[in-house]
Amino acid sequence: VSGQMNHGTINGTITEEQWGIALHIVGENIQINGLQIIEKIGVYGEGNLMFNFQRKHRKGEITFSIDNAMLKGELTGISFLPLHLFRNVKGLLTIGDASIAVDSLAMEGKGIYVRIKGIIKESNLDGNVEVMVDSSFDLYPTLKSLFARYKVSEGVYVIPYVHKI
Repeated sequence: VSGQMNHGTINGTITEEQWGIALHIVGENIQINGLQIIEKIGVYGEGNLMFNFQRKHRKGEITFSIDNAMLKGELTGISFLPLHLFRNVKGLLTIGDASIAVDSLAMEGKGIYVRIKGIIKESNLDGNVEVMVDSSFDLYPTLKSLFARYKVSEGVYVIPYVHKI
C-alpha cells in the first residue's frame, strides 16, 4: 500500500498469515492541520506527524510523533493544559481485542513535560496525567497552587484522569 495524506506519505504491507491479517503501515511528514482523527480529540494546529503501525496476531502497536508542533486547543477533558505550551509530542499505544493501552502519550514544552498513561475501554480513558515542571515554565506558580493536592515531589504531579473519548 502506498499513498499520500495531507502532503505526507503512507507506505505499508498487508499480508495474510496463519493467524490472520498482518499489517505494517508507516506515515511520514503528514501535516496534522485538517486531520479528522486528530481534530476529533480536540487537537488543532500545525506540525508533522510520523507514525508506525503494526498489527500481528490480533494485537497492534502504534508509535507516533509530532515534531515542531504549533498546536491549538486542548485535549478533551484536560483544559488545564492548553496545547500551545507543547512543541513535541510522542506516543505509544498498544491495541488489544477490547481495549487500547495508552502506554505513553508524552508532550514537551519549555519547562514542562506531560505524560498520559492509561487504558481506553468502551470509549473511556482511565489513567493518569503526570505533569513535570521546572522553574523555567512561565505558569509554574499557577500550576503549583492548582495541583497542590496531586504533588508527588517538587515540580512533579500525578492527576487521575477518567474521561469519555
